[in-house]
Amino acid sequence: MKYLFTNLILVLFFLFCNGLRAQDTLSTCIVDSAFFDSGILISPTPFVNDTLGDGIVAEACINKPYNVRFTVSAPSSIALIGIPVTVDSIRIDSVSNLPEGMTYECTDVNCIIVADSISCVFLTGTPTADNEPGEYILKIDLTVFTNILPLAISYPDPTLAPGSYILTLNEEGNPNCEDLTPIFDQEDLSLPILVFPNPTSDVLHFEYQDKSDWTRIEIWSAAGKKMLYQHQNGALDQGVSNIDVSKLNTGFYVFRLVDDRRVFNQKFFKR
Repeated sequence: MKYLFTNLILVLFFLFCNGLRAQDTLSTCIVDSAFFDSGILISPTPFVNDTLGDGIVAEACINKPYNVRFTVSAPSSIALIGIPVTVDSIRIDSVSNLPEGMTYECTDVNCIIVADSISCVFLTGTPTADNEPGEYILKIDLTVFTNILPLAISYPDPTLAPGSYILTLNEEGNPNCEDLTPIFDQEDLSLPILVFPNPTSDVLHFEYQDKSDWTRIEIWSAAGKKMLYQHQNGALDQGVSNIDVSKLNTGFYVFRLVDDRRVFNQKFFKR
């Protein structure tokens, strides 16, 4: 009997430690306190017209671990048909259309965020080879519990949060699947591409000598964080194009052009 009791204590201790480790994995929910007053329920907001910081910027790759954070704010009250109602909590119900091998996890138990607090939801996992590379249109479903009735809300929403959450999944071995942390140390000036002015305070122009098949334009920080991106519907024609960098903080960045075979990087300074 004493032996069984000792084993039971060890099992409970093991489960407790595992629970602590699992909780610690999601403990990096670092948020800006100003988010409370922003009026936004979920950040980043859906992607609309290449707006800086919106949408899912980090891309996923088949057979490579992925983790991206959403911040969720549970206000103390909301307006319902113009009438303020008290909020008790917000529950994250689902994140739909994730690639196979990926799921979502919350820092709060049962994904319930109490009113007047901020929490995090992580899209995490390793996309399997069963997935088709491409764009996955995601939707976040949540329920806002009020003192009157529960409200079902989805992000994106045509009125509340228009736009789209697009998760780009790359095939294994794609150049975008490389570790891009040291991207700031990479420059390739051998291609006939001119980036100007450098430094710049608002708009960065880039000129290429002939028609090319660059499909994506990106701006990366010195810390290896993707700050801005634009998808091209087709190949870039010969001539000059530009990208608005006016909302970036002062500092060094990397301008990046990407296609299925090549990557062009060039440093620039934002005043």
